[in-house]
Parts: sequence; structure tokens; C-alpha cells
Amino acid sequence: MSDTLQVKAGVRALPDVTPGLSQGELIDAYGTHSRAVRSVAARTCGPAQADDVVQEVFFRLWQEPGRFDPAKGSLRGYLLGIGRNCAVDVVRSNQARLRREQRVVAVQATPAPSVVDLVEGLDVAERVCAALALLPDAERLAITMAFFGGLSYRATAVRLNVPEGTTKSRIRVGLRRLAQLLDDDDAPPTGTADPPLVPTTGTALDPPT
Repeated sequence: MSDTLQVKAGVRALPDVTPGLSQGELIDAYGTHSRAVRSVAARTCGPAQADDVVQEVFFRLWQEPGRFDPAKGSLRGYLLGIGRNCAVDVVRSNQARLRREQRVVAVQATPAPSVVDLVEGLDVAERVCAALALLPDAERLAITMAFFGGLSYRATAVRLNVPEGTTKSRIRVGLRRLAQLLDDDDAPPTGTADPPLVPTTGTALDPPT
């Protein structure tokens, strides 16, 4: 089926009355300019999607013919401009879809945490909670609201009914205490060194000379 016959078939499905544009005018415009619109679209978004762009361009012409102003230029230039814009939209849509697909693939390729990782994560969480419990109430509340509750410094200050500077100071001091508590927890115990296996010189265990 030729391009003109295809557009005639499509036009017959449209309402009998179109605002400012007759079916004959639409058919003439398609027959005169569709190849040029398709060429512009193919250079931008590729031949595979150029036909979709052509269809969109002439649908817009039929839907809103009043947007074309002969005083500003020719109908050909107007249609080619719409075609370029539509083709750019297609490229952007394709790129956005590709990024979404890449994110999905990346998530699917990420290995699930092992049992060891989960256990270690739980252990760290328990140690942090235990250390938080040792902080002064004011520091613990400020840190809990800001870091675990997701509140900003200002929102935390409002909740605690204290100045924002006081809140920042409490959080800063509390984090230092928390880090020190966690460091102390990691330090090896003292006073448990094994006794030497070899007696030292000059003890009662030395053999007689």
C-alpha cells in the first residue's frame, strides 16, 4: 500500500469535521511532506522508529492545525520542526529506558549477603545500641533523632526544644563518646598475658652451678 493510500485509510477513521483542516488537506500535506519528515526523524532516532515519528507529526497537525502560522514560515518547515522534536523525545525515552534496564540488571547481579555478613551486621548493630545506652540522655536522644530518625539538625532541635547550636554540640560530643566506647570494646583485654614458658635467669629454678 502506498503512503498516500495509507494516510487516506487513516483519515477516513477521523471525524468528518476537523477544526481548520480538511481531510483532503491533510492527505495532501502527508503526500507532500511525509518523506522529508521521515528522513529527518531517521537521522535522529533511527529508521526503525522514524515511521512512529511521522505518524505523531501528522496526528498533531490534524489535532491542532491552528498551531501552524503561515506568517512564521512554510508548512514544510513547521512539520520538520515537529519531527525533529519528536525524534529527540524518542531518543531521550530510549536512553531513559536503557538506564532503567541497566539499573535492574545491576541490582539482579548484586550477590545477596551471606549468613556471615548478616551475623556481623547484627553484631555491629547490637554493639552500637549497647554503646548508645551508655551515653548521657541528652546526647543519646539527639543522635537517635538525627541519625536513626532521619531528622535534620533544625527538626531535632525543635523536637528537643533547644537551640540548634546546642543540638549540634550534643551530637558532636555524643559521637565522640560513641566512637570511644566502640574503640574500647574492640581493644583486647589487659592483664591476661600468658606466663613465660622459660624461667628467667637468676630464679630458684636455675640449675646449680
